Amino acid sequence: MIDILHVKNFHRTRAQLQEWLMFSIAVGGKRAVQIAPRVETFLRTAWPDRRYCLWFTAHCFPGRTLDAMKTAGLGRYARTLRTMITLHKQRINVRTCSVQVLERIVGPKTARLFILYSRKNARCIPIDTHVLKFLRSCGHRVPRGTPARGPAYEKLEALVLHEADARKLSAITLDTKIWTKYAKVS
Repeated sequence: MIDILHVKNFHRTRAQLQEWLMFSIAVGGKRAVQIAPRVETFLRTAWPDRRYCLWFTAHCFPGRTLDAMKTAGLGRYARTLRTMITLHKQRINVRTCSVQVLERIVGPKTARLFILYSRKNARCIPIDTHVLKFLRSCGHRVPRGTPARGPAYEKLEALVLHEADARKLSAITLDTKIWTKYAKVS
């Protein structure tokens, strides 16, 4: 199961990478502490044989995958299933794909969350409400909500990366500090 207090891991197996991406997809807009056990329930039900790719399993058994998502209470069922099938059809190598390639399938925040916490020296940061609060605390004028992909999102990401550089922190260290300060984990 994903330990939400220790998500950084640059040495995940293929199965662990798929689990981490599934968590990254499912957690959007929800509390990590609630989603982690639901993802584990989903994976136990939908993906009993981890020798096979999770995305392949969703492609071959969409009904079983959808039922397992509903049983686990993941939410956004059709959208998540489409995402999993797209990952399979496009043959995305989640260990090496770029932020831009992954972003087209899972969105900017999910792509950056996944890559930041699974690849050493990743130079990206997912923009969420916690990061926006941090930027406001630094005196920056930023929107209340996270913008969709595109120039506005990239501008905010560049601003946060600049703040990390100014503090001589890696992107992952700053993101972890922000999340620890602003997120409610209980």
